[in-house]
Amino acid sequence: MKKIACLLIVVLAIAVPSSAYLINCDCPNELYVGEPLEISGTSNLPAGFTTDIVFYKGPRVIERKSFTIQDEGDWSASFDTKGLDEGVYKIEIEEKAQYIDHEYILYEFGSGSDTLNVITIIDRSDEITITSPLIQGFSDTLRISGTMEENPNSAVKITVVGPSGPVFGPAYVTTDTSGHFTVDVPVSETGSYEVTFADAEGLITMATFTVKGSTAPPTATPTTTPETTTFEATAEASRENPAFFAIDTRVGAVRITTSEGVDWVVEYVDEDGTLKKVNTQGRLNAEEIRLTAKGGTIHLKVYPVRFDDEETVTIYAENVESATVAPDAASIFGDTPEATPTPQSPIPAVLPFLAVLLAGLVYFRR
Repeated sequence: MKKIACLLIVVLAIAVPSSAYLINCDCPNELYVGEPLEISGTSNLPAGFTTDIVFYKGPRVIERKSFTIQDEGDWSASFDTKGLDEGVYKIEIEEKAQYIDHEYILYEFGSGSDTLNVITIIDRSDEITITSPLIQGFSDTLRISGTMEENPNSAVKITVVGPSGPVFGPAYVTTDTSGHFTVDVPVSETGSYEVTFADAEGLITMATFTVKGSTAPPTATPTTTPETTTFEATAEASRENPAFFAIDTRVGAVRITTSEGVDWVVEYVDEDGTLKKVNTQGRLNAEEIRLTAKGGTIHLKVYPVRFDDEETVTIYAENVESATVAPDAASIFGDTPEATPTPQSPIPAVLPFLAVLLAGLVYFRR
């Protein structure tokens, strides 16, 4: 009897497959301000599956990006850390539903998945003082000088990238007994020059130098200011009930912004049918979309990051024919049905019957 019971448990266990997927994330524990945050990983999610990874500090979302699982299960993403404050940040991979066979399927992550990581960003900019002007007149050279008081009689590694590409380094420049250094970098054009300072430990800081003036006498050219027309549309929006808009564009550059005061997420489908997402500004600034239009229609879906927010959003569109609230656009984003968990195979109805039958046979044989 015990053997039959054990066999039944094994059969039932085989009949209930796991619906969870695994995803792992390989990212640094710490890095310096200005270094790119490079993230990669592997997963057993289906190739082509796309979801979002969110980079944030406290409640503020720094940036949200989408990534796609490749054929071998690999994926990757990268975030810019220039201008960020020192502190503790987090990255989180979101579960996401996909529309398959006329229903939404939620791809759930298993408990062994690595979906949340903590990263410490270190600011070393106070280790160096730049003494040369950040704005210099054109004179065939760009002077870069500064002081590293804690690094005398040593060297600092400098890299310079100009408007047309690299112009110097990476090369070590000697510091004197006071930690002072100077280098004159030959330049052949005006514009912005990105200068990177580093040492054996890694990146120290970055600075932008501007070379002004001209290499040739200026030539007067007539300019015309194009007419800019701005349209706006307003609607209520929440996570459960997003606002939808239709923007009829003109040919040329189009700029679309949201109202401020709420951390808005903007998804839009461009004229080529490509779905894109914007969420970089947080509550203080408006989200912005810039694109070159062909005169077609762009559809927008707008909702707050916070689940408990239900606010009014206004869309401002420049160089367009019209901007209107368009609830029917929900179907373009596949918002009709709600997401449902990944379906599990039910226990075949015949298995309980077989269990009872086997137990009866043993009883009568006794």
